[in-house]
Amino acid sequence: MRNIVKSLVIAGTLMATGSAVAELNDISPYIGVDYYQPWMRGKGDWNLVFPKTYPGATLYVGTKFHEFFGLELGYDWGSRKTKNWVLPAGSPFMGNTLTTTLSGNTKIRRSGGHLDLVGFLPVAECLELTGSVGFGWVQPKITSSFSVTPGTTSNSSALASVSGKGRGVFRVGVGASYMVTEMVGVRAKVGWEGTSTLRVNGNALFTSLGYDKKAFKGTTAMSVGAFVKF
Repeated sequence: MRNIVKSLVIAGTLMATGSAVAELNDISPYIGVDYYQPWMRGKGDWNLVFPKTYPGATLYVGTKFHEFFGLELGYDWGSRKTKNWVLPAGSPFMGNTLTTTLSGNTKIRRSGGHLDLVGFLPVAECLELTGSVGFGWVQPKITSSFSVTPGTTSNSSALASVSGKGRGVFRVGVGASYMVTEMVGVRAKVGWEGTSTLRVNGNALFTSLGYDKKAFKGTTAMSVGAFVKF
């Protein structure tokens, strides 16, 4: 929540500043909201116990400082996703063989912010193609619970300690926007984020069993929404 508040304060400041100087410097600020659908699969055996998709929303503000270029600041947050899973005894997992059946659920909430440089290419009176490149921060918040048959094992103790660690990621995207009126527009885009850099932490058993800290693959995402220009 604290990160969301900070992002909204920054967003409001950017929008207000852009509006104040728009007449003097031909700056065109805008604000909008997108439905955001990322696919961030677990890497290797983490894919067995991690959810694959984290639908949510993006709130963003931006401004054109040139006919063809602009900056956009946004915050992404998603619903908490749960995966229920069962790993039978004898299954290979993280380089080990499970001696008992291990089952449970993993809950992850994905959130983060970003700053993008956006390029605009007008192709019709109300239609623009867009491309973006930027930097983001992604935080996977992980909680888990387990049922082991029979008894507690070192694998279950290691998994129960897993926590996500936020990290900076590289971002690229392409899309299109259409102005419905002089002020209101709609847009859609697809993108990629380098979330393979994300890490997870664990306890001493996590380390001794050789669990891979690189728990995620890169993220592909799509978004669609509306914005207002000022």
